[in-house]
Amino acid sequence: MIKFKTILCTNLEISNLVHSYSDVNAELNNLEEKYLYRLAPNYFTQLVFELEDGINKLESNGHLKDITQGCHFKISHFNYIDVYRKSIKKAKVRHLKVNLYPHAIFRIFNISPIEIKDDLNFNIKDVITRSEYDILFEQLYFSKDIFEKIMIIEIFLLNKLKNSKKILILIM
Repeated sequence: MIKFKTILCTNLEISNLVHSYSDVNAELNNLEEKYLYRLAPNYFTQLVFELEDGINKLESNGHLKDITQGCHFKISHFNYIDVYRKSIKKAKVRHLKVNLYPHAIFRIFNISPIEIKDDLNFNIKDVITRSEYDILFEQLYFSKDIFEKIMIIEIFLLNKLKNSKKILILIM
């Protein structure tokens, strides 16, 4: 059974950066490898937390990415992304997607989406410290439900915003 839930961001401090959150939980058996769908270029940058090993592969502009446990950005403002399912006997799927507006990645992490538009391997570990990542991932992994995950993500994003504002003030 697949459980899927999407919740719009209602936190006024970050609602101009975060559109919504999507949570997926599923246990799947006997999956054959196959092409699933194509993501057309769209408005959002997704910050995807794979809390279990992923069951999919992504391809964009001839680059293939095998999704594993961890966190990655999915940026499809410019290109199509093809999604393939791996062949797996038994899989537990748990992931959280944070749907960010296009300008959010710059405001939060001080990087331009254009710089990483073709990089399927770009990871949140490239923009935060290892200890920040470990704490964030562990909290999400052991969270009880989507509401606890949202709270964890919002605290993380607000802290990142505070730090990015300090950097912008220093630059000016």
